[in-house]
Amino acid sequence: EQTKLITHLLSKDPFNTFCVECGKNRSTHFNVTFGIFICETCARIHWQVFDMTESYVKACFSENWDVY
Repeated sequence: EQTKLITHLLSKDPFNTFCVECGKNRSTHFNVTFGIFICETCARIHWQVFDMTESYVKACFSENWDVY
C-alpha cells in the first residue's frame, strides 16, 4: 500500500518525478521535513550536511514508513 501511494505521488505530478534540489535526476527519496522529493545524490548531501532534526530524509521504496 505504501509503495502504491508513493508511486502515485511520483507519477501524478510531473513536478515530483525529478529532484527538487538538482532538477536533473529522478526522485528516489523524500525529505519529510520540507515535503519534497529528491534524488539519491541530493539525499546523500542532506545526510552529510544536515542533522536529522534539520532535514529528515527517507528512501521512497527501500525503507518502511510508519503510517498513522
